[in-house]
Amino acid sequence: IGIREWFAQQDPVKHAEKVFAKAGVRYAVMTNIPFDATEASFWKPEKKEYSNRFRSALRVDPLMKGDWVGVSESLKAAGYPATAEGA
Repeated sequence: IGIREWFAQQDPVKHAEKVFAKAGVRYAVMTNIPFDATEASFWKPEKKEYSNRFRSALRVDPLMKGDWVGVSESLKAAGYPATAEGA
């Protein structure tokens, strides 16, 4: 059996729990960039439930860098008003 087949046979939740336990890690922080359409496609439009070992943090780099063109395009594409309130 190849490595890909082996992983395909694993339950993702149980496997993640096993990895965290063996590594002695309580949790990992995943960053999400809400203004990146490609990245947002993985967690939108439906909310998914994850183990509490996975914490999330929103990255607002485009806002901090002043990339209003990119931010406003992302907001419009998601159906939000292209305003500071929409962000």
